[in-house]
Amino acid sequence: MSTILQQQLITEWGLFTNLEAARREAARCLQCNDAPCQQKCPVGIPVPSVHRAILSGNLRHAAELVRTANPMAHTCGACCPQESLCQSVCVRTTIDHPLDIRGLHRFATDWEWENEPRHPRLPKTKKRRVAIIGSGPAGIGCAIGLGRKAISSDIYEREPEAGGIPAWAIPGDRLPTDIPRRDVLVLNEYPVEIQTRQEIRALQELRKRYDAVFVSVGALEEAEVEITGQDGPGVFGGLEFLRQAKLYPDKMVVRGPVRIIGGGNVAVDCALVASSLGANRISIIYRRSRAELPAWNREVDNAFRKGVDFLFQLQPLAIDREGDLIYRLICRRTTLGLPGEDGRREPIQLPSETISLEAGMVIIAAGQYPQSFEDDMLERDERGNIVVDESCRTRLAKTYAGGDVAARGSTVVEAARSGLIAAHSIAKDIRR
Repeated sequence: MSTILQQQLITEWGLFTNLEAARREAARCLQCNDAPCQQKCPVGIPVPSVHRAILSGNLRHAAELVRTANPMAHTCGACCPQESLCQSVCVRTTIDHPLDIRGLHRFATDWEWENEPRHPRLPKTKKRRVAIIGSGPAGIGCAIGLGRKAISSDIYEREPEAGGIPAWAIPGDRLPTDIPRRDVLVLNEYPVEIQTRQEIRALQELRKRYDAVFVSVGALEEAEVEITGQDGPGVFGGLEFLRQAKLYPDKMVVRGPVRIIGGGNVAVDCALVASSLGANRISIIYRRSRAELPAWNREVDNAFRKGVDFLFQLQPLAIDREGDLIYRLICRRTTLGLPGEDGRREPIQLPSETISLEAGMVIIAAGQYPQSFEDDMLERDERGNIVVDESCRTRLAKTYAGGDVAARGSTVVEAARSGLIAAHSIAKDIRR
Protein backbone atom coordinates (compact mmCIF):
# COMPACT_ATOMS: atom_id res chain seq x y z
CA MET A 1 0.00 0.00 0.00
CA SER A 2 1.37 3.42 -0.94
CA THR A 3 2.39 5.93 1.75
CA ILE A 4 -0.12 8.43 0.34
CA LEU A 5 -3.00 5.95 0.60
CA GLN A 6 -1.97 4.97 4.14
CA GLN A 7 -1.97 8.63 5.19
CA GLN A 8 -5.38 9.14 3.55
CA LEU A 9 -6.84 6.22 5.51
CA ILE A 10 -5.42 7.62 8.75
CA THR A 11 -6.67 11.14 8.07
CA GLU A 12 -10.17 10.34 6.79
CA TRP A 13 -11.03 7.10 8.56
CA GLY A 14 -8.73 6.93 11.57
CA LEU A 15 -7.37 3.66 10.20
CA PHE A 16 -3.79 2.69 10.97
CA THR A 17 -2.77 0.18 8.35
CA ASN A 18 0.15 -1.40 10.20
CA LEU A 19 1.76 -1.65 13.61
CA GLU A 20 4.58 0.73 12.68
CA ALA A 21 2.13 3.55 11.93
CA ALA A 22 0.18 2.86 15.13
CA ARG A 23 3.37 2.81 17.20
CA ARG A 24 4.45 6.17 15.78
CA GLU A 25 1.16 7.70 16.84
CA ALA A 26 1.16 5.99 20.26
CA ALA A 27 4.70 7.28 20.87
CA ARG A 28 3.33 10.84 20.72
CA CYS A 29 1.34 10.22 23.91
CA LEU A 30 2.76 12.27 26.80
CA GLN A 31 1.61 9.70 29.41
CA CYS A 32 0.07 12.40 31.60
CA ASN A 33 -0.20 11.43 35.26
CA ASP A 34 -3.70 12.85 35.60
CA ALA A 35 -4.74 11.50 32.14
CA PRO A 36 -7.41 14.08 31.24
CA CYS A 37 -8.31 11.94 28.22
CA GLN A 38 -9.26 9.06 30.51
CA GLN A 39 -11.25 11.37 32.77
CA LYS A 40 -13.15 12.75 29.78
CA CYS A 41 -14.07 9.27 28.50
CA PRO A 42 -17.57 8.32 29.76
CA VAL A 43 -16.45 4.74 30.44
CA GLY A 44 -12.96 5.67 31.66
CA ILE A 45 -10.81 3.82 29.13
CA PRO A 46 -7.21 3.95 30.49
CA VAL A 47 -5.93 5.72 27.38
CA PRO A 48 -2.24 6.12 28.35
CA SER A 49 -2.06 2.42 29.26
CA VAL A 50 -3.59 1.49 25.89
CA HIS A 51 -0.97 3.58 24.14
CA ARG A 52 1.87 1.97 26.14
CA ALA A 53 0.59 -1.47 25.19
CA ILE A 54 0.47 -0.54 21.49
CA LEU A 55 3.94 0.99 21.66
CA SER A 56 5.30 -2.25 23.13
CA GLY A 57 3.52 -4.29 20.45
CA ASN A 58 1.16 -5.96 22.95
CA LEU A 59 -2.04 -5.46 20.96
CA ARG A 60 -3.86 -8.20 22.85
CA HIS A 61 -3.47 -6.27 26.10
CA ALA A 62 -4.33 -2.95 24.45
CA ALA A 63 -7.60 -4.39 23.14
CA GLU A 64 -8.35 -6.01 26.50
CA LEU A 65 -7.98 -2.66 28.26
CA VAL A 66 -10.44 -1.06 25.82
CA ARG A 67 -12.99 -3.90 25.96
CA THR A 68 -12.92 -4.16 29.74
CA ALA A 69 -13.93 -0.52 30.05
CA ASN A 70 -16.19 -0.23 27.00
CA PRO A 71 -18.76 -2.91 26.08
CA MET A 72 -19.21 -1.19 22.69
CA ALA A 73 -15.50 -1.27 21.91
CA HIS A 74 -15.79 -2.00 18.19
CA THR A 75 -18.54 0.52 17.44
CA CYS A 76 -16.86 3.26 19.42
CA GLY A 77 -13.57 2.58 17.69
CA ALA A 78 -15.28 3.52 14.43
CA CYS A 79 -17.59 6.39 15.31
CA CYS A 80 -17.08 7.73 18.84
CA PRO A 81 -16.95 11.58 18.74
CA GLN A 82 -13.44 11.88 20.13
CA GLU A 83 -13.34 15.56 19.14
CA SER A 84 -15.74 16.38 21.98
CA LEU A 85 -14.52 13.72 24.43
CA CYS A 86 -11.01 12.33 24.99
CA GLN A 87 -9.29 14.17 22.16
CA SER A 88 -10.74 17.53 23.23
CA VAL A 89 -8.49 17.55 26.32
CA CYS A 90 -5.39 15.92 24.82
CA VAL A 91 -2.38 17.82 26.22
CA ARG A 92 -0.43 17.08 23.05
CA THR A 93 -2.48 19.85 21.44
CA THR A 94 -0.27 22.40 23.24
CA ILE A 95 2.72 21.07 21.29
CA ASP A 96 1.36 20.27 17.83
CA HIS A 97 -1.94 18.37 17.42
CA PRO A 98 -3.92 15.86 19.47
CA LEU A 99 -3.49 12.12 19.20
CA ASP A 100 -5.89 10.05 17.14
CA ILE A 101 -7.09 8.19 20.23
CA ARG A 102 -10.05 6.63 18.49
CA GLY A 103 -7.87 5.41 15.63
CA LEU A 104 -5.46 3.68 18.01
CA HIS A 105 -8.38 2.20 19.92
CA ARG A 106 -9.75 0.78 16.68
CA PHE A 107 -6.41 -0.55 15.53
CA ALA A 108 -6.08 -2.64 18.69
CA THR A 109 -9.64 -3.98 18.71
CA ASP A 110 -9.58 -4.71 14.97
CA TRP A 111 -6.34 -6.67 15.39
CA GLU A 112 -7.77 -8.67 18.26
CA TRP A 113 -10.95 -9.49 16.34
CA GLU A 114 -8.99 -10.78 13.37
CA ASN A 115 -6.32 -12.66 15.29
CA GLU A 116 -7.61 -13.82 18.66
CA PRO A 117 -10.05 -16.72 19.23
CA ARG A 118 -13.45 -16.01 20.73
CA HIS A 119 -14.06 -17.08 24.30
CA PRO A 120 -16.68 -19.70 25.25
CA ARG A 121 -20.01 -18.64 26.72
CA LEU A 122 -20.14 -18.33 30.49
CA PRO A 123 -22.62 -20.74 32.09
CA LYS A 124 -26.16 -19.44 32.48
CA THR A 125 -27.21 -19.21 36.09
CA LYS A 126 -30.70 -20.33 37.02
CA LYS A 127 -30.90 -18.26 40.17
CA ARG A 128 -31.10 -14.74 38.76
CA ARG A 129 -32.57 -13.55 35.46
CA VAL A 130 -32.97 -10.05 34.10
CA ALA A 131 -35.06 -8.89 31.15
CA ILE A 132 -33.49 -6.25 28.91
CA ILE A 133 -35.77 -4.44 26.48
CA GLY A 134 -33.72 -3.21 23.54
CA SER A 135 -30.39 -4.44 22.17
CA GLY A 136 -28.69 -1.13 21.51
CA PRO A 137 -25.56 0.15 23.30
CA ALA A 138 -27.29 0.52 26.68
CA GLY A 139 -28.82 -2.95 26.47
CA ILE A 140 -25.53 -4.54 25.42
CA GLY A 141 -23.70 -2.68 28.18
CA CYS A 142 -26.17 -3.91 30.78
CA ALA A 143 -26.05 -7.53 29.52
CA ILE A 144 -22.24 -7.60 29.62
CA GLY A 145 -22.15 -5.92 33.02
CA LEU A 146 -24.58 -8.50 34.39
CA GLY A 147 -22.77 -11.39 32.69
CA ARG A 148 -19.52 -10.42 34.38
CA LYS A 149 -21.38 -10.83 37.67
CA ALA A 150 -22.73 -14.26 36.63
CA ILE A 151 -26.26 -12.93 36.20
CA SER A 152 -28.18 -14.17 33.16
CA SER A 153 -30.21 -11.89 30.92
CA ASP A 154 -32.73 -12.17 28.10
CA ILE A 155 -32.68 -9.36 25.54
CA TYR A 156 -35.90 -8.53 23.67
CA GLU A 157 -35.40 -6.69 20.37
CA ARG A 158 -38.18 -5.61 18.03
CA GLU A 159 -35.98 -5.41 14.93
CA PRO A 160 -34.90 -8.47 12.89
CA GLU A 161 -31.27 -7.87 13.92
CA ALA A 162 -29.80 -6.94 17.29
CA GLY A 163 -27.61 -3.89 17.78
CA GLY A 164 -29.96 -0.91 17.95
CA ILE A 165 -29.31 2.36 16.17
CA PRO A 166 -25.67 1.48 15.29
CA ALA A 167 -26.85 -1.65 13.47
CA TRP A 168 -29.63 -0.20 11.37
CA ALA A 169 -29.44 3.59 11.30
CA ILE A 170 -25.85 4.87 11.26
CA PRO A 171 -24.73 5.07 7.59
CA GLY A 172 -22.31 2.46 6.33
CA ASP A 173 -19.69 5.00 5.28
CA ARG A 174 -19.48 6.17 8.90
CA LEU A 175 -20.00 2.78 10.53
CA PRO A 176 -19.50 -0.31 8.33
CA THR A 177 -22.25 -2.89 8.92
CA ASP A 178 -19.93 -5.56 10.28
CA ILE A 179 -18.63 -3.34 13.12
CA PRO A 180 -21.75 -3.19 15.37
CA ARG A 181 -22.31 -6.87 14.66
CA ARG A 182 -19.01 -7.57 16.39
CA ASP A 183 -20.27 -5.97 19.61
CA VAL A 184 -23.41 -8.10 19.39
CA LEU A 185 -21.38 -11.27 18.77
CA VAL A 186 -19.33 -10.56 21.90
CA LEU A 187 -22.53 -11.32 23.85
CA ASN A 188 -21.96 -14.98 22.94
CA GLU A 189 -19.25 -14.97 25.59
CA TYR A 190 -21.80 -14.20 28.33
CA PRO A 191 -24.97 -15.82 29.71
CA VAL A 192 -27.21 -13.83 27.38
CA GLU A 193 -30.08 -14.88 25.12
CA ILE A 194 -31.33 -12.54 22.38
CA GLN A 195 -34.85 -12.73 21.00
CA THR A 196 -35.35 -10.60 17.88
CA ARG A 197 -38.66 -9.53 16.34
CA GLN A 198 -40.05 -9.27 19.87
CA GLU A 199 -41.65 -5.92 20.59
CA ILE A 200 -42.53 -5.45 24.25
CA ARG A 201 -45.66 -3.36 24.61
CA ALA A 202 -46.30 -3.94 28.33
CA LEU A 203 -43.95 -4.13 31.31
CA GLN A 204 -45.92 -5.83 34.04
CA GLU A 205 -45.67 -9.37 32.70
CA LEU A 206 -41.88 -9.09 32.48
CA ARG A 207 -41.71 -7.62 35.99
CA LYS A 208 -43.50 -10.71 37.26
CA ARG A 209 -41.29 -13.19 35.42
CA TYR A 210 -37.87 -11.64 36.02
CA ASP A 211 -35.83 -10.48 39.00
CA ALA A 212 -35.39 -7.12 37.28
CA VAL A 213 -36.22 -5.30 34.04
CA PHE A 214 -33.92 -2.87 32.24
CA VAL A 215 -35.59 -0.59 29.71
CA SER A 216 -33.28 0.55 26.90
CA VAL A 217 -35.60 1.05 23.95
CA GLY A 218 -33.98 4.29 22.84
CA ALA A 219 -35.81 7.33 21.51
CA LEU A 220 -37.17 6.01 18.23
CA GLU A 221 -40.53 7.75 17.86
CA GLU A 222 -40.30 10.41 15.16
CA ALA A 223 -41.20 13.93 16.28
CA GLU A 224 -44.18 15.38 14.43
CA VAL A 225 -44.04 18.66 12.53
CA GLU A 226 -46.86 20.73 11.09
CA ILE A 227 -46.42 20.57 7.32
CA THR A 228 -49.41 20.50 5.03
CA GLY A 229 -49.33 17.57 2.61
CA GLN A 230 -46.83 15.43 4.52
CA ASP A 231 -49.08 12.37 4.54
CA GLY A 232 -48.47 10.40 1.39
CA PRO A 233 -45.78 8.82 -0.82
CA GLY A 234 -42.34 10.38 -0.98
CA VAL A 235 -42.22 11.60 2.63
CA PHE A 236 -40.10 9.69 5.17
CA GLY A 237 -39.24 10.12 8.82
CA GLY A 238 -35.50 10.40 9.34
CA LEU A 239 -35.02 7.13 11.23
CA GLU A 240 -37.51 5.38 8.93
CA PHE A 241 -35.43 6.41 5.90
CA LEU A 242 -32.15 5.30 7.47
CA ARG A 243 -33.65 1.98 8.54
CA GLN A 244 -35.07 1.23 5.10
CA ALA A 245 -31.85 2.24 3.37
CA LYS A 246 -29.62 0.09 5.57
CA LEU A 247 -31.82 -2.99 5.88
CA TYR A 248 -33.38 -2.98 2.40
CA PRO A 249 -31.13 -0.87 0.13
CA ASP A 250 -32.21 -2.67 -3.05
CA LYS A 251 -35.81 -1.59 -2.50
CA MET A 252 -35.01 2.10 -1.97
CA VAL A 253 -35.90 4.47 -4.78
CA VAL A 254 -34.61 8.01 -4.21
CA ARG A 255 -36.12 10.78 -6.32
CA GLY A 256 -34.39 14.15 -6.27
CA PRO A 257 -34.20 16.88 -5.38
CA VAL A 258 -34.10 15.52 -1.80
CA ARG A 259 -35.12 18.02 0.87
CA ILE A 260 -34.26 17.06 4.47
CA ILE A 261 -35.90 18.93 7.32
CA GLY A 262 -33.88 19.15 10.54
CA GLY A 263 -30.41 20.02 11.78
CA GLY A 264 -29.19 17.12 13.90
CA ASN A 265 -26.97 14.15 13.17
CA VAL A 266 -29.93 12.14 11.87
CA ALA A 267 -30.61 14.81 9.24
CA VAL A 268 -26.96 14.79 8.16
CA ASP A 269 -26.92 10.99 8.07
CA CYS A 270 -30.00 11.03 5.85
CA ALA A 271 -28.23 13.37 3.44
CA LEU A 272 -25.15 11.15 3.27
CA VAL A 273 -27.25 8.03 2.72
CA ALA A 274 -29.30 9.73 0.00
CA SER A 275 -26.04 10.68 -1.69
CA SER A 276 -24.77 7.10 -1.51
CA LEU A 277 -28.03 5.96 -3.14
CA GLY A 278 -27.38 8.22 -6.11
CA ALA A 279 -29.62 11.18 -5.28
CA ASN A 280 -28.85 14.54 -6.80
CA ARG A 281 -29.44 18.01 -5.36
CA ILE A 282 -29.61 17.16 -1.68
CA SER A 283 -30.26 19.92 0.82
CA ILE A 284 -30.75 20.15 4.58
CA ILE A 285 -33.29 22.75 5.62
CA TYR A 286 -32.87 24.18 9.11
CA ARG A 287 -35.01 26.87 10.68
CA ARG A 288 -32.17 28.39 12.70
CA SER A 289 -28.67 29.59 11.74
CA ARG A 290 -25.44 27.65 11.29
CA ALA A 291 -24.39 28.61 14.84
CA GLU A 292 -27.37 26.75 16.33
CA LEU A 293 -26.98 23.64 14.18
CA PRO A 294 -26.82 20.68 16.64
CA ALA A 295 -25.14 18.20 14.28
CA TRP A 296 -21.48 17.40 14.96
CA ASN A 297 -19.08 19.64 13.02
CA ARG A 298 -17.19 16.64 11.66
CA GLU A 299 -20.35 15.22 10.10
CA VAL A 300 -21.42 18.62 8.74
CA ASP A 301 -18.01 19.09 7.10
CA ASN A 302 -18.30 15.62 5.58
CA ALA A 303 -21.72 16.48 4.16
CA PHE A 304 -20.33 19.68 2.63
CA ARG A 305 -17.58 17.66 0.98
CA LYS A 306 -20.20 15.30 -0.46
CA GLY A 307 -22.00 18.24 -2.08
CA VAL A 308 -24.90 18.59 0.37
CA ASP A 309 -26.39 22.08 0.56
CA PHE A 310 -27.47 23.64 3.86
CA LEU A 311 -30.34 26.11 3.69
CA PHE A 312 -30.54 28.02 6.95
CA GLN A 313 -33.37 30.03 8.51
CA LEU A 314 -36.15 28.40 6.53
CA GLN A 315 -39.35 27.00 8.06
CA PRO A 316 -41.10 24.37 5.88
CA LEU A 317 -44.85 24.94 5.59
CA ALA A 318 -46.34 22.72 2.89
CA ILE A 319 -45.63 19.98 0.37
CA ASP A 320 -47.24 20.30 -3.05
CA ARG A 321 -47.99 17.22 -5.16
CA GLU A 322 -49.11 16.21 -8.60
CA GLY A 323 -50.91 12.96 -7.91
CA ASP A 324 -48.57 10.84 -5.80
CA LEU A 325 -45.45 12.74 -6.84
CA ILE A 326 -43.97 15.56 -4.78
CA TYR A 327 -42.83 18.50 -6.85
CA ARG A 328 -42.47 21.43 -4.44
CA LEU A 329 -41.73 22.33 -0.82
CA ILE A 330 -43.02 25.69 0.40
CA CYS A 331 -40.96 27.40 3.09
CA ARG A 332 -40.95 30.69 4.94
CA ARG A 333 -37.84 32.59 5.94
CA THR A 334 -37.16 33.13 9.63
CA THR A 335 -35.34 35.59 11.82
CA LEU A 336 -33.92 34.68 15.19
CA GLY A 337 -35.32 35.93 18.47
CA LEU A 338 -34.21 35.48 22.06
CA PRO A 339 -32.55 32.27 23.30
CA GLY A 340 -34.90 29.52 24.49
CA GLU A 341 -34.43 27.08 27.38
CA ASP A 342 -31.81 25.12 25.44
CA GLY A 343 -29.76 28.27 24.79
CA ARG A 344 -30.55 28.42 21.06
CA ARG A 345 -32.28 31.46 19.63
CA GLU A 346 -35.92 30.92 18.75
CA PRO A 347 -36.90 31.15 15.04
CA ILE A 348 -39.58 33.67 14.14
CA GLN A 349 -41.31 33.33 10.78
CA LEU A 350 -41.35 36.28 8.37
CA PRO A 351 -44.84 36.15 6.78
CA SER A 352 -43.89 38.23 3.77
CA GLU A 353 -40.92 36.04 2.77
CA THR A 354 -42.20 32.74 1.37
CA ILE A 355 -40.12 30.72 -1.08
CA SER A 356 -40.70 27.64 -3.19
CA LEU A 357 -38.17 24.79 -3.51
CA GLU A 358 -38.33 22.07 -6.14
CA ALA A 359 -38.56 18.67 -4.44
CA GLY A 360 -38.89 15.01 -5.34
CA MET A 361 -38.57 13.55 -1.85
CA VAL A 362 -38.91 15.01 1.64
CA ILE A 363 -37.30 13.52 4.75
CA ILE A 364 -38.44 14.85 8.11
CA ALA A 365 -35.65 14.47 10.68
CA ALA A 366 -36.86 16.91 13.30
CA GLY A 367 -36.01 14.84 16.37
CA GLN A 368 -37.13 11.74 18.23
CA TYR A 369 -38.71 10.91 21.55
CA PRO A 370 -39.03 7.71 23.63
CA GLN A 371 -41.88 5.26 23.22
CA SER A 372 -44.33 4.54 26.03
CA PHE A 373 -45.80 1.22 27.14
CA GLU A 374 -49.45 0.19 27.22
CA ASP A 375 -49.26 -0.23 31.00
CA ASP A 376 -46.77 2.58 31.48
CA MET A 377 -46.39 3.32 35.19
CA LEU A 378 -42.96 4.87 34.80
CA GLU A 379 -42.40 8.48 35.76
CA ARG A 380 -41.59 10.63 32.75
CA ASP A 381 -40.22 14.13 32.34
CA GLU A 382 -41.66 16.80 30.02
CA ARG A 383 -39.82 15.30 27.03
CA GLY A 384 -41.12 11.79 27.67
CA ASN A 385 -37.83 10.48 29.05
CA ILE A 386 -38.03 7.94 31.86
CA VAL A 387 -36.93 9.56 35.13
CA VAL A 388 -34.05 7.68 36.76
CA ASP A 389 -31.59 8.40 39.55
CA GLU A 390 -27.80 8.39 39.21
CA SER A 391 -27.84 4.60 39.48
CA CYS A 392 -30.36 4.21 36.62
CA ARG A 393 -33.11 3.13 39.03
CA THR A 394 -36.66 4.22 38.25
CA ARG A 395 -39.28 4.76 40.97
CA LEU A 396 -40.95 1.52 39.93
CA ALA A 397 -39.68 -1.49 41.86
CA LYS A 398 -37.37 -3.89 39.99
CA THR A 399 -37.30 -1.55 36.97
CA TYR A 400 -34.28 0.32 35.61
CA ALA A 401 -33.68 2.40 32.50
CA GLY A 402 -30.76 3.78 30.49
CA GLY A 403 -29.69 5.11 27.14
CA ASP A 404 -31.77 7.54 25.12
CA VAL A 405 -35.05 6.49 26.75
CA ALA A 406 -33.73 7.97 30.01
CA ALA A 407 -31.73 10.85 28.46
CA ARG A 408 -28.54 8.92 29.25
CA GLY A 409 -27.32 8.16 25.75
CA SER A 410 -26.62 11.04 23.39
CA THR A 411 -23.63 9.02 22.16
CA VAL A 412 -22.96 5.29 21.89
CA VAL A 413 -20.37 5.37 24.67
CA GLU A 414 -22.63 7.31 27.04
CA ALA A 415 -25.46 4.84 26.44
CA ALA A 416 -23.11 1.93 27.09
CA ARG A 417 -22.00 3.57 30.33
CA SER A 418 -25.59 3.82 31.51
CA GLY A 419 -26.00 0.10 30.84
CA LEU A 420 -22.97 -0.71 32.96
CA ILE A 421 -24.27 1.51 35.76
CA ALA A 422 -27.67 -0.20 35.62
CA ALA A 423 -26.03 -3.64 35.74
CA HIS A 424 -24.15 -2.67 38.89
CA SER A 425 -27.37 -1.41 40.50
CA ILE A 426 -29.36 -4.49 39.49
CA ALA A 427 -26.70 -6.87 40.84
CA LYS A 428 -26.58 -4.98 44.10
CA ASP A 429 -30.37 -4.90 44.51
CA ILE A 430 -31.26 -8.48 43.62
CA ARG A 431 -28.60 -9.93 45.92
CA ARG A 432 -29.88 -8.16 48.99
